Amino acid sequence: MTLADRIVLMKDGRIEQMGTPEEIYQGPATIFAAAFIGTPNMNFLQLQMAGDRLGDDLVRIAAPEGIRPGGVTVGVRPGSFRVSEDAQAFRGTVERNEFHGETRLISLKNGHHEISISVPAEIRPAIGEVLGVDVASSDIHVFDPGTGLRLN
Repeated sequence: MTLADRIVLMKDGRIEQMGTPEEIYQGPATIFAAAFIGTPNMNFLQLQMAGDRLGDDLVRIAAPEGIRPGGVTVGVRPGSFRVSEDAQAFRGTVERNEFHGETRLISLKNGHHEISISVPAEIRPAIGEVLGVDVASSDIHVFDPGTGLRLN
């Protein structure tokens, strides 16, 4: 992200977000900004906020504070997931395993959800293997699915 010291991210002729590349990467103001900046791309999941959890039948993620109940779009960067045998957030079947030198980009599928995770290259799951991953609530970006605006 060696774009500039500060950037203005525009969509359809209007400003979506202004800031340093790091500010936009770490705190995207909209779904568009979250999807635009960063490689590999952010994962987006359509989930429900209930109690202290974001989830559905297949996904259970600890929610950041202050999120209203109801449907939300949850964004998680691939490098924010941590592989764990006793993971509670997401368990999925390895669909793709790409070696990228020091890291691997792995696609996991769970029902209608598919996510990409970035892990150290030493982690070598086989296609078809089931992996569990967790993510810290501080690494979650929550957006309003109607407006695309960030909620946390």
